[in-house]
Amino acid sequence: MKKVLIVEDNEDIRELLNLSLEADFNYDYIQFEGAFEAIEFLKDQKTSDIHMIISDFNMPEGTGGDLYKFIKDSDYNCPFILFTSEQFADLKDFGGFLDTPEKHRHISKPTDLDELHEIFNELSHNFTDGQTEVICEPDDYVRINIKHLYKSNDAFINYYIKLSSSKFVKIIKKGDLYDDSFIKKYQEKGVCFFFATKNDFEQLNCNLIHIITKDLNCEHRGSEEQIGIQNDALDILETSIKNFGLTKQTITLAKNIAKSAIKIINKGPKLHGLLKNLQGTNKDLYQHGLFSSYVATAICASLNWKSHATLEKIAIAAIFHDYKLTEELFKLSSQKLFLVDELETAERKIYLNHPKDAASEIDQDDSIPEGVSQIILQHHETPTGSGFPKQLGAGNTAPISCVFIISEDFIHELGSRELTKKIYNEIKEKFKKKYDKGNYKKPLEGLLKAFNPPS
Repeated sequence: MKKVLIVEDNEDIRELLNLSLEADFNYDYIQFEGAFEAIEFLKDQKTSDIHMIISDFNMPEGTGGDLYKFIKDSDYNCPFILFTSEQFADLKDFGGFLDTPEKHRHISKPTDLDELHEIFNELSHNFTDGQTEVICEPDDYVRINIKHLYKSNDAFINYYIKLSSSKFVKIIKKGDLYDDSFIKKYQEKGVCFFFATKNDFEQLNCNLIHIITKDLNCEHRGSEEQIGIQNDALDILETSIKNFGLTKQTITLAKNIAKSAIKIINKGPKLHGLLKNLQGTNKDLYQHGLFSSYVATAICASLNWKSHATLEKIAIAAIFHDYKLTEELFKLSSQKLFLVDELETAERKIYLNHPKDAASEIDQDDSIPEGVSQIILQHHETPTGSGFPKQLGAGNTAPISCVFIISEDFIHELGSRELTKKIYNEIKEKFKKKYDKGNYKKPLEGLLKAFNPPS
């Protein structure tokens, strides 16, 4: 691959130019702090291997004039962009430079990067067959939480960062080794996600699921650390489902997340500390599902409904119950004053159908325990029969579904508040009026028993 030299003593500017150009033009970009360093590099290169040079003028370790003189006196016949804040008329080393605009250009700092891209593209066309390679279209990329890269230091795919809606830059090449400090550097700059092409992501996804599954099944972690790992696993699960749908891999991962949560509940933790921890991570659709699984399994445990089959069933249902919603629609529906009738027609249809659609897909997989789809189908029913999709009343909703419905309502009522005795009593009075009937009576007892704060 041909090389582009970026010669600039300011590291931030150098890196910005590198990232910006690499997003659109597929060359090997090499950075230098000064002209003398670049000249030493060029002495060992084939002239045909250098595509272009972009250089500042005023640098401590050799000026842009020194570099340009070397290029003129050698066999190099590549484009040269002088990128400087100096007045061009004051630069004595560049006589005749602008007489060949097909090869030489001056750009004043600061500049719009679009101008640099335009000139780079034009000069590239003058010195190639006109075929500059755009790496990928935006739809070809999959988002990856940057924290997952801490789990390995061997890149077996290419990783990119996103500069804009249409610009992605390769920052780790397949086969590269990297350490934690490299990842941390990007996190400190506010980068939360790397990207991979869809073609590469399937391979990466298998590896991430394998690693996170081992972490989930580790026996020697405290509850707080294990919940953190469960949330990492949920992030992988969400990305997997978005790109591949419900597969054997995603279902197995969900089962392992549920198994990990059940282990914590079976240890009899202090539920109020657990609540506080879970409230801090209850930010998106899948994290909410994990929160629901803890509350629902805690209710079951307090009622002594704690066979493995029962706890697994309700924990898996919690993870998948809203997965047919978009993240935006989930956040809307989580608001205190949410009204279905205020949704646009298309969104209202998705929302009203999501229990039925999710249950239908879950039912098609024999590896998912029987009864999970029923909980998902019924999770928006109410004791008065005003819910959906089947308007079941207190006597017709399955008791295990009632556990889940109450756990969801409890999370909604609690919000971000600490569960003090006062808040508990407020919820208790409200829920007794609402749920002290039919198949909801026993699950209500379980909730009040499980989450009664110590005096």
